[in-house]
Amino acid sequence: KMQDFTDKSVVKVEKYQLEQKRDVKYEEMGLKISQMLLEGATINFENTRDVEILNEMQEEIKELSDQIREKESEL
Repeated sequence: KMQDFTDKSVVKVEKYQLEQKRDVKYEEMGLKISQMLLEGATINFENTRDVEILNEMQEEIKELSDQIREKESEL
């Protein structure tokens, strides 16, 4: 019983750390979009480098969200 409690505590800490990483990625993405707009970037499909950068950030956020869901299922 104590081991189960310890295991769940570890999972909760890991989940919290993943949530923090995801929040940082959301902030980075928001800052990047703001920077792009301030520099006069047009975020559209013709501007492939900007779209690529945002897609990479979005993929990282998705992966972290998937890992968080995995941790939640372990609780």
